[in-house]
Amino acid sequence: MGRFLSILALFFFFWNEVHSQENLKNIFIKVRSEKGEAVSFVHLHVPRVKKSFLADSLGNASLSLESGSYEFVFSRVGFYSLKKELQVLETGQVLVVELKANPTALKGVEVKGKKLSGINLSAFEIKPVDARNIPSPFHDFSKALSSLPGVIANNELSSTYTVRGGNYDENLVYVNGMEVYRPVLIKSAEQEGLSFINPDLVGKVKFYSGGWTARYGNKLSSNLAVEYAKPEANWAKASISALGGSMALAYKSKKQPLSVLTGFRYKNAQGLLGTMDVQGEYEPRFFDWQAFVSYGLDERSSLEFLLAFSDNNYRVVPENRETKFGDLSQLFAFQVYFDGTEKFRYQNWQGGLRYNFDFSPRWKTQTQLTGLYAWERARYDIEGAYWLKDVTGQLFAPNAQATIVGYGTNYKHARNGHDNDLFSLSHLEQIGAGTNLDLEWGGAWKRTVSALFLDEYAFRVDDGKVKPDRQVEGEFDLKTDQVELFGQAEWNFDERHEVSAGINLHYASHSGELLVSPRIRYRYAPEAWPDTRFQAAWGLYQQPSQLKELISRQGRFVKDRKAQKSWHAIAGVEHDLEIWDRPFLLSGSAYYKYLWDLIPYEYDDIQILYRPQDDAVGYAAGVDLRLNGEFVPGVESWFSLGILSTKEKVSGGRWRRRPTDQRVTASFFFQDYLPFNDSFRVYLQGTYGSGFPQRYPGDELLEFDGDDFIRLDLGAFKIFRTKGKWEYSLGLEVLNVLGVSNAYSYTWVEDVNNRSYAVPNALSHRYLNVRLRVKWGDKKNLTEPNV
Repeated sequence: MGRFLSILALFFFFWNEVHSQENLKNIFIKVRSEKGEAVSFVHLHVPRVKKSFLADSLGNASLSLESGSYEFVFSRVGFYSLKKELQVLETGQVLVVELKANPTALKGVEVKGKKLSGINLSAFEIKPVDARNIPSPFHDFSKALSSLPGVIANNELSSTYTVRGGNYDENLVYVNGMEVYRPVLIKSAEQEGLSFINPDLVGKVKFYSGGWTARYGNKLSSNLAVEYAKPEANWAKASISALGGSMALAYKSKKQPLSVLTGFRYKNAQGLLGTMDVQGEYEPRFFDWQAFVSYGLDERSSLEFLLAFSDNNYRVVPENRETKFGDLSQLFAFQVYFDGTEKFRYQNWQGGLRYNFDFSPRWKTQTQLTGLYAWERARYDIEGAYWLKDVTGQLFAPNAQATIVGYGTNYKHARNGHDNDLFSLSHLEQIGAGTNLDLEWGGAWKRTVSALFLDEYAFRVDDGKVKPDRQVEGEFDLKTDQVELFGQAEWNFDERHEVSAGINLHYASHSGELLVSPRIRYRYAPEAWPDTRFQAAWGLYQQPSQLKELISRQGRFVKDRKAQKSWHAIAGVEHDLEIWDRPFLLSGSAYYKYLWDLIPYEYDDIQILYRPQDDAVGYAAGVDLRLNGEFVPGVESWFSLGILSTKEKVSGGRWRRRPTDQRVTASFFFQDYLPFNDSFRVYLQGTYGSGFPQRYPGDELLEFDGDDFIRLDLGAFKIFRTKGKWEYSLGLEVLNVLGVSNAYSYTWVEDVNNRSYAVPNALSHRYLNVRLRVKWGDKKNLTEPNV
């Protein structure tokens, strides 16, 4: 807003200067659309006199020129630029100019006039184009979630995220109705390949941070439902940068009811990993390919096929590390010299075939087959010799001698593997039983065969004392059949009241447990407050155990664990605002989750180590706030704030903070462009998170707050449009603009006096990434959500 006020002030300065001259004519220009509506904030440039003006919010501009003929250039985001010659004849003259809408320009965001049936305060619809514009190292789709309230994603190398106090294993992810699975053996974010979701193929996204309906499955925390797009025209796009590249192609047959969407991605994190504290020879190579084919059998039925393949290779030969930590009163340096190699390989084949049949416009069915085969192998032998030095004196005398206060070695060995086979069959019925009643029901059968073999140990030697860290050896397998049934109904009593209720039934053969999960939601739009809507939701969410949750850190296999359970209670409100004559939406929700039959866990980097031999109860409570709208005309930006408290009590012990208890999170995503040229665009994302709880070795109840997380990423692009079907954009991304050394975990070492020190393991530092993007296709298709 400030830049527009500055421009207006500049305009009035020039206007007053020229008006003092008697031979100038004061004229008025009105800018209208093809429909006769006012076009606000249009830029007017007069090359002959080298002056520029800005129309007001009603599309009106007042300026003074000498009599004569002038060429005017009109430009505004969302409209074609116009060059028009106008005659200035006399004072008081009114000139009307018409601008034509431009479908290739940035599209506005609609946050006003929401229907009651569209409200869900725990659900967020994300524009795919916004997700692709968020600056991040690898443009993983999950980074679009990190700016939403209640979502925490504090590791730029990983696609993992936590929601309202849960861990990543508690999140459901669906792509075209097909559930997505993650590798099990990944220990560090550096090993992680591409996330399953390809942003170039995405058409619709809905994210539930809690309180989702009975239709979706059973996890404790969140649900991400993604639908790939069905292209309406042929197009192609490609992107390349120092950290990888991608290519996507769309084909729409003119003669057959056939569409094909396919994408290739390549990720090479070598440059980014080189900014981390651990230096060495990194060889990360990650690749995936996906294809989505849709074919119409007749007017009422169609087939959809989704196939995905990924191949992920990670190899590193670490050499050395130096990390400085502490403060001005006492500063330490942690130095390590490594010997050994670490290798990780992961391959995944996954496919789904979906048959759609419409009995009528109000009765639709879907039947889907899904198959998955994945295997992982992890192998490493790493030995590290380390020294802990007190370098406080070097703060004031750079040549001062550092004092060695601790030393030792650590050793890590693994020969681990995991194989996973899955087959599922599901069916869905959707019926509009009346004007105000919608029904859904369906079911699914899923067979999973998982085998995990572990040969892993780690120990360290401090001051000559051997201290085992972890030792597990064995083969573990889980074969299970799961059956799920659900039914739900949604009633619109009138324009102000709506209730949806349903029940989900789930049975797993390996535990023999039948899970009954009722869920209900009520929505209300008061007549007295037409811009305000309220909602309350309540439901039971139960998570059947997976193989990795049943194996303890020491290799104990607890096969008969019950499902983890959680009651969700959510209440919220949203309110339409108008700021600067533009639409905004303010929303907030409060939630409480009671948790029981929990499996306690702890983090080792991003790996979750479960303790199935223990049992816990817990809770998560908090408030989420969000403001989104057109901070800049024509594009959506938003700010989010989350306040959380989550604790657990293990096996009758005392209450303690859960590992995901990040008390305060704040984030924003801001889009901007030059007011006179929308081809120059800027994207900015920032995140703040308070520290996670860290526990001292040997005492689970003694804890401290880890370092706060602060990160700012910036992307600036110039778009080059051609008269034909090509469009190019060249940009610079500054990742971690502030250069903050964020810690994702801590390494514990002891000095010669047996005092323990938490050495922060830092994420990547500032990195400059150049990105080139190319698009081909009809102009109207280049800005469609799926492009």
